[in-house]
Amino acid sequence: MKKKLSGKVILIIFFIASVIAILTTFTTILVLFHNNTQDEKTALLWLMVSSFLLSFIFLQVLIVLLYRKKMYSVKLTIDSVNSINEAQEEIFKVGSIVYNKQKTITFISNWLFKEGFKKFLGKKINKLGVNFESGKTQYWEYQNYTWEVTILENDKTILLKDVTYPTSLKDFIIDSRIAVASFHISYSKKINFNDSQKSEASLKINQIIQSWSNNINGFYNQLSLTENTSTVAFRWVDGKKDLMEEIILKNINNSITKNLKDVNISIGVSYGSELLVNILNKSLTALEIAKNRGGDQIVIEKSNGEILYIGKSSLTTNNNNIRDLKLFSDVFIEKIQSAKEIFITSHKMADLDALGSVLGIQELISLQKKTSFIILEQLDSTAQALYDNLPKSVKETFIRQEEAYKMMTNRSTTIILDTSIGELSQASVILEETNKQNIFVIDHHRVGKSSIDSVPSLTMIDTASSSASEIVSEMIKLWFNNNPHMNINDYVATALLAGIKLDTKQLTKNTSEATFEVVSFLINNEADSKTTEELFKTSFDLIKSESEALSNFKILKKGIIFTFVSESTILRDEEISIMCDKFLRYKNIDAVYVLGKTKDKYKLSARSGDKKNVQLVAEALGGGGHFNAAAASWPLTIKYNTLKRKIINEINKKE
Repeated sequence: MKKKLSGKVILIIFFIASVIAILTTFTTILVLFHNNTQDEKTALLWLMVSSFLLSFIFLQVLIVLLYRKKMYSVKLTIDSVNSINEAQEEIFKVGSIVYNKQKTITFISNWLFKEGFKKFLGKKINKLGVNFESGKTQYWEYQNYTWEVTILENDKTILLKDVTYPTSLKDFIIDSRIAVASFHISYSKKINFNDSQKSEASLKINQIIQSWSNNINGFYNQLSLTENTSTVAFRWVDGKKDLMEEIILKNINNSITKNLKDVNISIGVSYGSELLVNILNKSLTALEIAKNRGGDQIVIEKSNGEILYIGKSSLTTNNNNIRDLKLFSDVFIEKIQSAKEIFITSHKMADLDALGSVLGIQELISLQKKTSFIILEQLDSTAQALYDNLPKSVKETFIRQEEAYKMMTNRSTTIILDTSIGELSQASVILEETNKQNIFVIDHHRVGKSSIDSVPSLTMIDTASSSASEIVSEMIKLWFNNNPHMNINDYVATALLAGIKLDTKQLTKNTSEATFEVVSFLINNEADSKTTEELFKTSFDLIKSESEALSNFKILKKGIIFTFVSESTILRDEEISIMCDKFLRYKNIDAVYVLGKTKDKYKLSARSGDKKNVQLVAEALGGGGHFNAAAASWPLTIKYNTLKRKIINEINKKE
């Protein structure tokens, strides 16, 4: 059998032939220019031309063969790379999507193409339905698969990885972990239940909890620290649905008879792979958050530390009562008496409730013969008007945060009022530097994820109180009960009354019997009602802004209104709130959201009746508040139209 010449041998033969042809050509040229006859010269000339053509052809063939060999090698490499890429995509379940400047998808990798993504080719990237934040990894559910998505905006590329199996496996492992649910029964301070009523409610509720524990193969335990608190230990997978869908909470509420509707249930849950005692402690912490947010809800601390709030469909009361306040006040007085430097602060752009409660707590501290300093550098216009009329000696106790920082020692005590979020305070640096054991929190708003991690005995968060000023007034009242010969300054009583009036809309909302008792106490201590009335008078220019806001009304859902005042109009903080309050008075409106511009920010004010929880929307937008009064703010660098769309989207999601 004859052997086939290889490509390499053929190339060598062509090369030798080409060399011979070239040598022949040069030889012919040399001979041509020697003494020869005309015929000989002609023959030699033809020989030269033939040799040149032959050598040229040989060289061309040689080049073509070499090029083809190289291209074949390149093709083999490219095919190999493509094959490896496809194998990698299928084995590791990864792929990519490329889009152009017009945000149209121009390329989909082969594996994704086969996985059903081909329908997106030529479509806009927003058809994918993912969040396009550059460099941020996210998880996306599509076609019953979980995809890990990374956006490389500079490269106009979307990277996708199928993480369905590891995600499912992770969920399975998490679901199999131990969980603890802590339950607390509390009673509204507005109604005095007798012992038999409390026993009836507690018995029914505990029976349901025990029955639920048996159904999920859990372990029920009545905690000895309080007759109203019990726990259930179980596998998270067994009780997950009942908690996430509020089934257990609804069952408890449905079991309570009509005359016991002011009984309040709070549930705190935690799960993970830690020791059972750690999970128990975390569930009790979550329970405290549920109680402080108003109860009638479930707070879950997930295994990754994220806090989840479930069950906030109605306005609820809190378990704090006069006994709780008495215990807190005793701890407060004792701690203050041994404190060295005492700093008092509140939230940014302090309003009348912030200023009133701050002045009230300073008065209580001065009754202990102690000096304190107030850190409030930002006041809204009404609070500023009240501040302007304060005695000079009081104004001198207002200091800047930088001054307070220089005064700090390890015995410094800081008191924050009318907010529990350190970042929102006017002394965030001081709070960070203060020992946790020396921070007092006094507030009437629900606790959020960003709230200060304070010591429970140093925290008084009563969402059933109308205002921080009401809580502080109650503390002063308690002190007076033991010290009847004492008096408070009239400017302090006036400031506290103004704070209560602000948050109760002139005593028309969020009031209880306790609120009116406190108001009576303040008036008896020379609170000036006329001064407070002057503080609430608004500018005539506000009518124009109200008219504009009315023309911009958008009905997002039945009973839910969003409106705004144009960016060209500069409003005061309280004016936005006043408009919100007024619009809520219209019939068939359950919630109102008003957006406006102040001199240094955009502000959203939110108000509701007893059906809608505006706090959830405000929290989602980076703000806070409580059930029927909340707010959020943004820097002026944000585009106004973008902000409006963001707010509307969040309202629609939460409602």
